[in-house]
Amino acid sequence: MIKVGLTGGIGSGKTFLANIFSHLGIPVYYADSRAKLLYTTNQELKSAMIAEFGNQVYLPTNKINKKFLRKIIFSNPKSKEKINKIVHPFVTADFEEWCHQQKGTPYVLKESALLFETELFRLLNKTILVTSPKELRIKRIKSRDNLSDNEIQKQIAAQLPDTEKEKFADFIIINDEKKLLLPQVLTIHQQLKNIS
Repeated sequence: MIKVGLTGGIGSGKTFLANIFSHLGIPVYYADSRAKLLYTTNQELKSAMIAEFGNQVYLPTNKINKKFLRKIIFSNPKSKEKINKIVHPFVTADFEEWCHQQKGTPYVLKESALLFETELFRLLNKTILVTSPKELRIKRIKSRDNLSDNEIQKQIAAQLPDTEKEKFADFIIINDEKKLLLPQVLTIHQQLKNIS
C-alpha cells in the first residue's frame, strides 16, 4: 500500500477531488478535519496549545477558537510556524495509526492543505496537486466561507503559489471548470494502482 498526498491552495477543490477518490473505494484521511478533532480529543496537544497561546485558544465549549487562531496566524507569521510545529507531529502520528487500519487497498490518500509548505509530503510516496485559477478560487471561497476579500487574499498569500507546488507534485489535476475532472482522476487512479 502506498501513501499519496492530495493538496492544493484554498478554494482549489481538493476536498471535492478527495471525495471522488473516496467514491472509487480509496480510503481518504482528511488532515484538517482530523486536526480539528485532535485539538479537542488529544489532551497532550490541547495542553501544548494552551501553554503556547493561553486559555483563549479554546472556547468555553472546549472547541478550538478559530477566530482567535486566524487572527494570530495572519498578524504574525511566526505564530503559524509555532502552531504547525505543535500540531503536525500529532496529525502525522494519527495518520500513521490510521494507515495501519486500512487493509486491501492499493493506496491511501492524505488530503492536506499544507503538504508542501510543511514538507510533510516527504513522508509520502506520491503527491497530487489540484490547481485552479485564482479568480475561481476566490469565488469559491466567498460562496463557502464568511470571509472578507482581505482575509481571502491573506489566506491565499500564506500558501505557496501553484508554480512552486508543481515542482514537488507527481500528478496535477486542473480544476478550472473547463477540463473534465473524472478522466483526470481515473488516469491517476489507474497509474497509482499500477505502481502499488
